[in-house]
Amino acid sequence: MNAYVLELLSLIAIYTALTASLNLLAGYAGLVSVCHAAFFAVGAYTSAILSTRYGWSVGGGALVALIAAGALGFSVARLAGRLRDEYFLLVTFALQVVTSGVLLNWIELSRGAMGISNVPRLLSSAGNSAIALVATSGLMVFAARYLERLPFGHALLAIRDDQRFAASLGKNVPRVKALAASVSAGMAALAGSLYAHWMQFVSPESFKVDKSILILSMVILGGKNTAIGSLGGAATLLIIPEVARLVVGGPVAANLQGIFYGLVLVITLSLRPSVLWRARL
Repeated sequence: MNAYVLELLSLIAIYTALTASLNLLAGYAGLVSVCHAAFFAVGAYTSAILSTRYGWSVGGGALVALIAAGALGFSVARLAGRLRDEYFLLVTFALQVVTSGVLLNWIELSRGAMGISNVPRLLSSAGNSAIALVATSGLMVFAARYLERLPFGHALLAIRDDQRFAASLGKNVPRVKALAASVSAGMAALAGSLYAHWMQFVSPESFKVDKSILILSMVILGGKNTAIGSLGGAATLLIIPEVARLVVGGPVAANLQGIFYGLVLVITLSLRPSVLWRARL
């Protein structure tokens, strides 16, 4: 039971960091993305490959993962810099599909559906690894909040509300969008690195489009612009399937998972997320 609780809390910490990173892009810049699992995968696979095949340290692999995902996010946002709403969404969906295809079919790199095993732990013991993971995730969440309070965050809000007005104030809209995407992707990759070293195994199943939709759902549920909202959204949507599994049990719970998610989102949007999570952290 202790191991089960430890794993659940660690996953909540990882997804809280993912939610905070996507909120920087979707909540502040107004750029809804469904490819966050792709950046998550870049971090996880980069760390897994570097540590298992080349003996890199956890920190070194995480740094390379952050830089690689940040560069990918920046490039994608620059290419789609003048797009809004559903057009930007389609670009991110395309990136997610391509990433999933690469992970599944580039056997020499990712080992395909077999995945990569024996990824080293963050630290020597599970308890110490969990503490390091939670602490790192917490720092990522509050780093996102700090960025949002800087002039950079104010520029994102201006672009979200009115791109033309922001441009008239001298803001380089495509560049600010690209920087937001880069930071958001880098944070997602760092969370992916933590995930790989915690689970000690990565496979394409963990980074499909449904994971991107799950992370976006956590942002919607938690509400915009709150650190406590990121935690609340992540915890709720991770605990729901666990409760369903304990109550219903077996494969039935897995089949009902999507229904539970849908009901939670419908109720949340009806009640307004800002009402559900009032704390402003």
